[in-house]
Amino acid sequence: MKTENLNAKIIDLNEFETTNNLMYAAEMGDILEFTTVNSSQDRALNLQRVEYGEVNFERKSDWIRFINKLDRYDTTPIKRILTGDKKLSDWGEFTISRTDIDYPEDGFLIEFKEPVKLLLERIGDRAIVIEVSKLKGEFTWEWSSYRTGHEDLGNNAGVCEIYLYNVEIVN
Repeated sequence: MKTENLNAKIIDLNEFETTNNLMYAAEMGDILEFTTVNSSQDRALNLQRVEYGEVNFERKSDWIRFINKLDRYDTTPIKRILTGDKKLSDWGEFTISRTDIDYPEDGFLIEFKEPVKLLLERIGDRAIVIEVSKLKGEFTWEWSSYRTGHEDLGNNAGVCEIYLYNVEIVN
């Protein structure tokens, strides 16, 4: 990795807000910070949140079909959510394209129109922050439910969070 293009800085922690959501970082200027997903130590960034009752998932049958496909590791629904039927989707501040990592189209490449800041490490009351233009990684998902609003789903989750993990800085 070439570090001369990353524009690294050390910043006091009280000088900025962080997020693990790509959209917030791109639109609001928050600094991206990795989170963990699926009770593992994998560092991840949030790509999208999908909830029962939202567009394309208004009906219980559509949501259950979505759950069943992902439970069988058919990731087609996630690919369609993020890129449609194409291999590239423009989200305004960045594009998401399907990319090959270990298998054909098993990951995504994120290309920001303007570089965003990414927190690499916290050291005491300071942080090492770099600017990135491209990130690449595999995707995974995590299920959760609300206490209210999803009662008709029974024991099925009502929220699916989609994450990019094993993130590689491409710049």
